[in-house]
Amino acid sequence: RQKTIDLSQTVILYFDLSPKECFERIIQRSRQSESNIDLKRLEQIKYYYDEFIHNFNLCSIKIIDASQSTEQLCQQVNSLLNQFIKQNQIHDMTHNRQSSTITELES
Repeated sequence: RQKTIDLSQTVILYFDLSPKECFERIIQRSRQSESNIDLKRLEQIKYYYDEFIHNFNLCSIKIIDASQSTEQLCQQVNSLLNQFIKQNQIHDMTHNRQSSTITELES
C-alpha cells in the first residue's frame, strides 16, 4: 500500500555558502571529525546540492545566504518562517506538546 504525503505546508531552508567559505569555517573549527574534508569535496557537494535544489519542486524552498552573521541569519529565518506561516495559515499546534516534552525532560 502506497502512502501519499502532503508537502504543501512544508518549506525547506537551504543555507547557501560558498565552498571556500565553508572550508575556512571547517579550518577555524578544527574538529577532528572534519579533518578529511577538502575544498574539492566541498565543491562537489555544493554542485550536487545546487542541482537538487534547482530540480526539486515538491515544496517551497527558501535559499538563505549563510555568509551573513548569526544574528542576521536568525532574523532572516524568523522572517521567512513567519511569512510562510501567514501565507499557509498554519497555526502553532505543537507549542503545548513541545512545552510538555521539555518539562518531561527536565524532570
